[in-house]
Amino acid sequence: AGYADVKDGDWSELVVFDRSTALVPGGSPDPSPLRALLRGILGPPGVVKFCESGGGEVIVSKLGPRSRIKPHCAPTNLRLTAHLGLEVPPGCGITVGGEERQWKEGECLVFDDSFLHSVRNDSDTDRVVLLVRFPHPGLVDVEAALEDAIVEREMRARRKWNPPTDDQAFDDWCMSEAVGKHVCSTCGGRVGVEEKEGKLLVRCRECKAIKDLSI
Repeated sequence: AGYADVKDGDWSELVVFDRSTALVPGGSPDPSPLRALLRGILGPPGVVKFCESGGGEVIVSKLGPRSRIKPHCAPTNLRLTAHLGLEVPPGCGITVGGEERQWKEGECLVFDDSFLHSVRNDSDTDRVVLLVRFPHPGLVDVEAALEDAIVEREMRARRKWNPPTDDQAFDDWCMSEAVGKHVCSTCGGRVGVEEKEGKLLVRCRECKAIKDLSI
């Protein structure tokens, strides 16, 4: 579902960290005081790197009075989500997997957003939380999981803008191998995604077989 499809009322977000905020090595320091502060707090655990690599986000989320976020879910459970309550009036709550909880100012709620979840603000003032998506503690290889997530995201984008035709057998391979099982159809090795000379390629890390997503 798109952003507009899940909101009912006033919902806005300020992005602190995501793929667009990565600093250039040797470049200028971060001009945002808030981002510079949080980079120091969240940087050592690897959360900032995770977000700027495309695995999650850090966002200030504001839900206006008498507003709701309809039931929705994330496409993957490679990360968990934490909400730090900043401004929490009475009459607000979040429901995850059928269980409702309320935020408290200065305290965190942690949940798996791959479960169906919804948010309500039945008060007359704004509800504001700091949202942090961080690597799931059960991940053995965070870097590999990130590469898998990138493959899946690129596949979804390609299917959205380039619907498959009958003669695009490669799309079936992408769905069953690169996205579904994350393995090479030739040798069974893990696959990664890369861009070369303007082409998006899926490359096996073991046998180096390549599939061109630009076809």
